[in-house]
Amino acid sequence: MVELVDDHVALNDDEAYSRCMVSVTTEGIQEPEDPYAELAVVEAEFTVVSQTLASLTERVQVLKSRINELDSPFVRLLPSEIMSEIFLFCIPPFELPSDDSPIQTTGTSISLRLGAVCLSWRKTAWGTPNLWSTVTLHLTSAVKLDSRVHLLDEWLSRSGHLPLSIRLSASEDVSWAGANSEDMMKSIAKYSSRWRNIDIRIPSLCYHHLPSCDNEQSFPLLHSIVLRPPGGQGDRVHRINLSIAPSLRHLSLSCLYLRSITFHWEVITHLDLESFYVDESLEMLRQTTNLVDLNLRRVLGGDDRHDLPKEPIVLPALERMIILNDKGTDMPLFFDSITTPSLRTLDYTGEGLISIASGELIALITRSGCPLQELSISKASIREEALISLMAIVPTLVKLTLVMPAVPSMQQLPLTDKVLRLCDPEHARKNNVACQLPMLESLTYSGGNGFKWSTMVKLLNSRFPMTEGSHSSDVEADRFSGEHKRNSIINPATTDCTAAPEDPHAHDIPDASSSTSSSSSSTPSPGSPTLSASSPPSSSPPSPPPQTSVSRITFVSVTHKTFSRNPSLRFGTADREAIQLLRKRGATITHRVVLLEGGGNVVDDQDWGDDAAVGVEPGADTEVEDEGQEHVDGPPSLVAQMQAMAALVGGGVVAP
Repeated sequence: MVELVDDHVALNDDEAYSRCMVSVTTEGIQEPEDPYAELAVVEAEFTVVSQTLASLTERVQVLKSRINELDSPFVRLLPSEIMSEIFLFCIPPFELPSDDSPIQTTGTSISLRLGAVCLSWRKTAWGTPNLWSTVTLHLTSAVKLDSRVHLLDEWLSRSGHLPLSIRLSASEDVSWAGANSEDMMKSIAKYSSRWRNIDIRIPSLCYHHLPSCDNEQSFPLLHSIVLRPPGGQGDRVHRINLSIAPSLRHLSLSCLYLRSITFHWEVITHLDLESFYVDESLEMLRQTTNLVDLNLRRVLGGDDRHDLPKEPIVLPALERMIILNDKGTDMPLFFDSITTPSLRTLDYTGEGLISIASGELIALITRSGCPLQELSISKASIREEALISLMAIVPTLVKLTLVMPAVPSMQQLPLTDKVLRLCDPEHARKNNVACQLPMLESLTYSGGNGFKWSTMVKLLNSRFPMTEGSHSSDVEADRFSGEHKRNSIINPATTDCTAAPEDPHAHDIPDASSSTSSSSSSTPSPGSPTLSASSPPSSSPPSPPPQTSVSRITFVSVTHKTFSRNPSLRFGTADREAIQLLRKRGATITHRVVLLEGGGNVVDDQDWGDDAAVGVEPGADTEVEDEGQEHVDGPPSLVAQMQAMAALVGGGVVAP
């Protein structure tokens, strides 16, 4: 047997400790003779080591601070006023939330870190009130609430007399059972007269500790307030009264009840509402007569027993309206109840299964006579007829975005050849009709293909003529139509949709294949209805519509979705060449193949990217025949795929 004896175990000079003997025998390791004594020794040693480590850590910080102060030219050369200004650039701005933007949880520790560099930096930071006028406190545990409250008190005490921007938030998994939230709310309530921006995202049970105008409390500097309690609708008993806030402009509310809140509605210009009933939203709009920006998200069905307006509510200053209706709430009531004469931007997002209330939307725009410039309809289907009616009443539209649901029906593909032709000034001139969307500059579409790619090429050629140095000419585009449009190109900047330019040759597109002078006129092919700019038709046409200048369409983005049970994507030669022309003109063409199962459900959504843009399956070198030729082998044509998709949506089964 071998014995290992430790003769050096001692905590201090006055105490002696029994030896710790561990016997090692051939049978293995035996238990200590006195485990209680050994535990006491280990704990005593641990205490000494911990104290020593803490002392050394503190000493390291002191030495680092001294070194930073001695070696830093920043401290030796710059006055404290300049240092203060530099420190302010380290603080991120306090930004108001937009939609479902993530909560800003960083930035608070920066001021503290600046003060930890050295004594001089600390004095400068602690003496700069602007560093402490913005605070973001994010709670990850209610257990540490007391220490956070103490930090919040010290922080705000250094802010001097400046307006305050305060954001309080908590992780969703924080348990507030038994937590003392009153002290935290009282800490910020002491400075309510200096509130400028308040963003509170903690449970509504904490709201009854907020200062209230019921006690004649006023908020003279309050500019924006965000109240978004996590966890859905709160309790009605927690009332909020911030009605004496003459400077309030931005208000963002979520999961509250209108009957439990009171604000100075007349001065609000930006309103963001989430999870409110339609009647609640209308009642708030009735009182916000100076509203400029409205954002409605997750509108709830049903009502909260508020009286509905007998006449449409007039919102004379409203310029921007965003609606996210992902709950499938019936929106005709809302559209029928408002009038927006100044509306410029309308953004509507549905939940995919319900069409947009196009009739009521058209009635709203017609009733309002608004100069709408941007229109976006996403994840909500709209029919071709409704889109045409909508286009006829928005001649001021500059930007159009259509993002169709994942699986639309064949009857709900809004962007068709007919729609594109109505926006073509050449087509309008030939048919003596008004050109639709004459001011359109940006077109974004995502969905099934209800148009020919050649029609899109003709539209761009008409609205955005090619210039010298371009990769293609109008003659190349004529391969898809059989017509030569050289003398019928419209100058979008100066001419109208119905009349020819004063100088028919001033805006001709250079044609490499043409060697004749610009004064020679092209001869139309037999039967061609081409109208020469210098030769009016022999018959007297009906009175043309009023002259309207046409804008260039300078941005086109198409996400073409093919719906099939066959994971492939092919185009005929004509389509491929048209797509290549569009891409040369700067259009963004993206292709996706949405795979469907027998019941019509989406099982996969593949991005085919640039490879599909030239009509070739990624990794394949197979040449594809024209659409008019017979396919011996391979996947079905686009038409066949779309027919299969329609049958799948209807519940039928189509053989591949």
